[in-house]
Amino acid sequence: MRTMRLSACAVLCGWMGACAAPAAGKAVREPAVAGAFYPAGPEALRSAIEGCLRVQPDFGDLRPSALIAPHAGYVYSGKCAGAAYSLRRGMKFARVILLGPSHYGRFRGAALPDYAAFRTPLGVVPVDVEAVAALRAQAFFSFQGEADRREHSLEVQVPFLQAVLPPFKLLPILVGALDGGDAAQAAAALAPFAGEDALVVASSDFTHFGARFGFTPFTRDIEAGIRALDFGALAPILAGKQAAFSDYIARTGATVCGRDPIGVLLEIVARRPGSAGAPGVLLSYATSGEMTGARSDAALLSQGSVSYASVAFCRPGAVKGGGAVEPLDLLPRDRKIARESEKKLLALARGVIVRYLDGERHEDPGAYVDWAALPPEARFKAGAFVTLKKRGELRGCIGTIMPEEALWEAVVKNAINAAARDRRFAPVAKEEAGEISIEISVLTPPREVKSPEEFTVGRHGILMEKAGRRAIFLPQVAPEQGWNREQTLDHLAVKAGLAPEAWREGTRFWVFEAQVFGEDE
Repeated sequence: MRTMRLSACAVLCGWMGACAAPAAGKAVREPAVAGAFYPAGPEALRSAIEGCLRVQPDFGDLRPSALIAPHAGYVYSGKCAGAAYSLRRGMKFARVILLGPSHYGRFRGAALPDYAAFRTPLGVVPVDVEAVAALRAQAFFSFQGEADRREHSLEVQVPFLQAVLPPFKLLPILVGALDGGDAAQAAAALAPFAGEDALVVASSDFTHFGARFGFTPFTRDIEAGIRALDFGALAPILAGKQAAFSDYIARTGATVCGRDPIGVLLEIVARRPGSAGAPGVLLSYATSGEMTGARSDAALLSQGSVSYASVAFCRPGAVKGGGAVEPLDLLPRDRKIARESEKKLLALARGVIVRYLDGERHEDPGAYVDWAALPPEARFKAGAFVTLKKRGELRGCIGTIMPEEALWEAVVKNAINAAARDRRFAPVAKEEAGEISIEISVLTPPREVKSPEEFTVGRHGILMEKAGRRAIFLPQVAPEQGWNREQTLDHLAVKAGLAPEAWREGTRFWVFEAQVFGEDE
């Protein structure tokens, strides 16, 4: 943010202690936030990074040459950053161009390092002093020593880079306030250093919401509003459209603290031969509320919430062993689950239910998963319902509406819940397991509509809320019952504990779509 509340930013970017004092001298840039944003000891730091890298989505053969990664404390955003850096493990680059926002200094243009090496607890990384000298000849670039030496946006990325890459030279650049064509100017200046042998990383957190940040554009449905802001910003980023991203920020006031580094990265990507139009891939998305357990606490969210996302950009054809990169879409609605993957998810749900009924009870949902058999689609966040039927009659149905966890996790949890915790039915008995058929519904994120007339029977599922009461129907419910729109809404109101026609006034509605597949197909 150009107007920065430093103490608040430090708190919810992951501040856990006082920063070490910057060391004097220009030979080596000493760590400023070791022991605060990340562990100060080498072994503890390696362990923390490995923990962030260990369990990450399988994105096939993606080999990105540009990344967006968050810069909060590792306890908050480390796993999100790990999704980006896990793709780079073992790859070789001559140079890493690291772009970060300035939290501690205000200036126009971009700041170059005034030191020859960058130290972290994992060792020293040489700075590309030749590139620094060439860029310093341009008026756009300056030195901002004190701001640089206090800055965490650059520093928190370097241990990840050290952990996943062979030796490289670092070109750390602190990006100040940019206007107009500044992002394009910066990209043009960096283009000679951003070739095939370079990795470009933009350091950025996403929405800073709440009183601590002076940003409260809404007071209801805070979690949904934050997601909407973030995904609205991510859409032009993933499309590689810097101007559209900049316009979105200006229009909404969205508090993406690394917006200017992202703008420079998008301009760099657009200038690379063969890269124009290559879409970005959303690797991970999370909020501080998910890490603290406050995501459903409106009072806490209203005080402060920070979002994190990691994104990768690939040149077309830049995959292991050749071939073409298949881009992954932003939202589940844009990516259909393959039939073979449907079968694997159904097999997962059945296996979970059988093991649970056999007395195998695990706190960790991952204990039920054969990771080698897990389809790639299962690693995306998605809402999902698991429906159980016995001789065609409903026997249990529980699900997750919002895409708050990986699809595999939603399937595991809701398979158990549908079998054992649907209060409308007695728990499924072990001897019933063979008589139960399983159906899975994978949901698109709900969108609020102004009128129930926007609800289309057979296409949409629907969620209603009135007077603190909620009820939901999946898209297949109304066609299975032979209901029209009004009949569906009457039954939905009754399900919520209201009178049949209570939906006609003072009611909010959300619609969604679903990919539905079952064992009986």
